[in-house]
Amino acid sequence: MEHNNITLIKNIDLTSDDLTMKLKIVRLWKLPDHINKREVYSIEMILMDEEGTKITGTVSKRSSYKYVDNTNKVVFGSSTKVERCNVFNGPQFGFSFTSFKAILEHSADEDHSIDVIGEVQDLQPIKTFLNGEGIATKQATFKIQDLEGQVISVTLFAEYAEQLIEYLQKHPEEVRLVVILQFGRIKWWQEKPAVNTSYNVTKLFINDDIEEIISFKKSITTTTDNCGSLSTTMSKGSFISIVTDDELFLKTEFINIEEVSEIKEEKHVVILATIIGFIEDKPWGYFGCTKCYKKVEPLILIDDKPKSPAEVEEPTIYRCTKCLIDVTIPIPRFRIEIRVQDHTGVVSLTLFDREARKLLKVSAKDLIGSQSKQVIQSNEEVSDFYAYPPLLTTLLQGKFAFKIEISKFVLDHSLSVYGINKISADDKIISQLTQKVDHEQPDESDSQRLTYMFVASQDTPTMKDVVSVTDDNVTPASHAEKSTATSPLVRGKNSAVSSTSSDLKRNLSDAYGVDPPTANSTTKKDRSSVSSGQAYQVKLLVPKVEK
Repeated sequence: MEHNNITLIKNIDLTSDDLTMKLKIVRLWKLPDHINKREVYSIEMILMDEEGTKITGTVSKRSSYKYVDNTNKVVFGSSTKVERCNVFNGPQFGFSFTSFKAILEHSADEDHSIDVIGEVQDLQPIKTFLNGEGIATKQATFKIQDLEGQVISVTLFAEYAEQLIEYLQKHPEEVRLVVILQFGRIKWWQEKPAVNTSYNVTKLFINDDIEEIISFKKSITTTTDNCGSLSTTMSKGSFISIVTDDELFLKTEFINIEEVSEIKEEKHVVILATIIGFIEDKPWGYFGCTKCYKKVEPLILIDDKPKSPAEVEEPTIYRCTKCLIDVTIPIPRFRIEIRVQDHTGVVSLTLFDREARKLLKVSAKDLIGSQSKQVIQSNEEVSDFYAYPPLLTTLLQGKFAFKIEISKFVLDHSLSVYGINKISADDKIISQLTQKVDHEQPDESDSQRLTYMFVASQDTPTMKDVVSVTDDNVTPASHAEKSTATSPLVRGKNSAVSSTSSDLKRNLSDAYGVDPPTANSTTKKDRSSVSSGQAYQVKLLVPKVEK
């Protein structure tokens, strides 16, 4: 497209903001953030016009998410004049509904906001949680069904959840709700899509007297039972009652670690346990996709031109195998593999990004940034998720309530590592769960307080690793073998789970008789036959009986 009013660089008028220029990018580079070098602060350019005159240009980082499908933006400046228009012939709201099928099949546009309409069903109790600023925030979760019978989840936050509560309180006789969520955002959680509110941009319509909702209600089949109506899903009273995350812990089935591996159905359970270590060969985080929580992998660009080692650069483009998109700036996220223990056993859990951020009060991005800041003078890039920061070691010996998920994937693959759905350090919750444990736990005299050496083996999946701890975190011998994880632990230098010292070994040898491992078991592998480097030899410490 030809322009007759092209401005050359030499003719730039600094008193005017309205310029059309024709420039060639001679050089382009990214300026990294001064704290987090993986974060792009700006894109810098050297530009040249057709006369060969050059000028620098810069593009500051902006959010890649667009609320409408338009690359342009109208900017209201100090000189902009706004007048009320009393006649507008366009649509009232400009809805552009996205089909539920497209959302479920991952074919919907996730780079822009979407509009959805559906009948509300499966209302869940309102939750209250603390946001990143420590402010109590309400969350409402429910499902909506379209005219084709497709169902998706919807989550309302803050004022949108308040809007729903207010409507239900003012309309107690209402049996059927049809809602429109305009300018919502698709989010993925545990491989399932949901439409969430997007900050203050979203607009929520609940049974409004507008053409779209009236037409939708008329199209709903009334000759058959509709499981989505409020009268058949749950009462509005139970929906409006506010339930905090901590209260949900007490309403979820509480079990001990010994019972976790015996569960054969999908469910959520709560355990009370102490964090005793991290899995040594597992990273504490990963670089994730900007759209979903999937880990991204660096793309290796093939260049036929030979290069010296000094010319080879690290890949700066990543690929998400789920969204099938290229990511320039991946998001650091937590995924911490921990070992926890109660009075019945030890189990491996995975602490995901959301709960880790709430617990540590810092994001993985900021944690990497703080590490980078410490070595910024050396011009090094800190991205080693295998090096555990000191902040993470503060979790060791902490006692928490864990709400864990026994998922279909775990059951189908007979896995022994469970995902943490919620974690709580609330004193009230810990105290009430501890009282339940006290009613079940036998006296100390009923169990032997033994100390174990852990077994480390990646190549021998049948071997168990049992951890030596003291005080309230001792696992009786009868339950220790029920631990099924096979990775060694990372222990804090000053923690109670540090490697057993030689002095402690000598003291234990004086108090216990040491029996060599037996090779007569028909169910366990002979550890003494394992080659060096694969596993440590296990010595069971047997108490001496005083005559």
